Amino acid sequence: MFIRHILSKQVAAISIKPMRDGGLDFTVKGSTKGAVKGAITGAGIGAKGGIPGAVAGTIIGGTIGYITGPAD
Repeated sequence: MFIRHILSKQVAAISIKPMRDGGLDFTVKGSTKGAVKGAITGAGIGAKGGIPGAVAGTIIGGTIGYITGPAD
């Protein structure tokens, strides 16, 4: 449901290529600026939980920002 919400806003460019072995290759071209902004925001929120919280917030915020930001 979350992915469908993202795709409905067309904020991330996703390509799906069939592979020779019968599998599918998914490539997400996301937003670098969104990733940086998300990482900074996530680190600030996670810092309330100490260093481990800041690290986790940076990773999660960066990932969400990369996917939800406009593709560059």
